[in-house]
Amino acid sequence: MKTWKTCLLAASLAAFAFAPQAALAQAPAQHSKKANARKSATNQAVYNQAIAAVQKGDYATAFKILEPLAKKGDATAQHNLAVLYQDGLGTTADAKQALHWYEKSAAQGEPEAQFMAGLMYSDGIGTAQDYKKAAQWYEKAAQKGHAEAQNNLAARYATGTGVTRDMAKAKYWYGKAAAQGNKQAAYTLQQLEALEKNNGSLKTQMLNEAQKTLPNKK
Repeated sequence: MKTWKTCLLAASLAAFAFAPQAALAQAPAQHSKKANARKSATNQAVYNQAIAAVQKGDYATAFKILEPLAKKGDATAQHNLAVLYQDGLGTTADAKQALHWYEKSAAQGEPEAQFMAGLMYSDGIGTAQDYKKAAQWYEKAAQKGHAEAQNNLAARYATGTGVTRDMAKAKYWYGKAAAQGNKQAAYTLQQLEALEKNNGSLKTQMLNEAQKTLPNKK
């Protein structure tokens, strides 16, 4: 049976196969462009093999294909290798290795890897629990438009977990996540706004009551 993570793995690999060089910086020299084109074609062919292996449930082969690419610095391979380590697919489950490769990929700007690194630090999986690092990775992913990271970052700002409590930032990130269809963010934002409205009404009522006790000015 395929888990959502293995489906994500196949989807991630497929996305790379159709746009393998999307995240690579353009080289200024012509010979570098040709070298990148050759690398693109080579990586795409290799990824096609990994996709086929994943679709067949042959994760051991997928692991063997992805590991060399990951070690060479390919961000997508690093991310997918982390998924294999996390789920124990094609290799022994190893949370520390999963976090290691998520962070390698995250450092290259891969938002899903940044989000996963944040989750692992938040939950203390494969490492000591570190809310500050979790918030840092969530923020990087949130800045790239990752809805779940935006929601989680908002929660950190709302509670002051790993960051200084800041309700304005919490509402901002809940709003960003809600705009992308994140239902939890939309619900929480609605509750926050209702609470603020009620608090405002309560403050007005208290002020009115207090004013009644003041001496009449004539």
